[in-house]
Amino acid sequence: KFEERRMDNNSLQDCIIDGSYKVDLLLGTGGSSRVYSCVDTHQNFYALKVIRKDRKFSQGLSKALLETEIKIMQETQAHPNILSGYHINTSGVVNVNGEKHDIMYCTMELAKKGAIKTFIQKSGHFDEEIVKFYAIQITNSLAYLHSKGYAHMDVKVDNILLDENYNSKLADLGVGVKTDFGYASSRCGTKQYIAPEILKK
Repeated sequence: KFEERRMDNNSLQDCIIDGSYKVDLLLGTGGSSRVYSCVDTHQNFYALKVIRKDRKFSQGLSKALLETEIKIMQETQAHPNILSGYHINTSGVVNVNGEKHDIMYCTMELAKKGAIKTFIQKSGHFDEEIVKFYAIQITNSLAYLHSKGYAHMDVKVDNILLDENYNSKLADLGVGVKTDFGYASSRCGTKQYIAPEILKK
């Protein structure tokens, strides 16, 4: 059984979710979500994406993105360079300082070395052989994603993670879409990284 500590209301660190997951370190933040590392009652470690329902955002959209992300991850987790997704609950509960809050969350594979963006910033640059190594892994993961009928729609260095052996893991598949004969009809993504043909739509 977990022992819970009191934390400020903006953090879920050390809080217990559904009596099953103890929240650990904050790994990153998104528009409506936060991603933490967590541990379950069997001492298994995961990444935990949490959306609090008492925050100002479209619950319908956030639920759809979370469900899409876990669905795509589960359909493509056979590939070693795509992040695996495990469990989703859109009616979860977290206890924060004795108060219960309704949340949505999903558990995912924990990429222990973080985003490749951080790795690049720390190293300054990659040698050519390292660039080739990651180019092969990333293009292979995208090709596999496309073979399953999906387009990622937001490929960028923030969304490529590294496991404990520094292998790449394609992540953040929430805006991924089903393709029509290999083409995506929706326009979404990050402006600085978006494909020119999408911008022209």
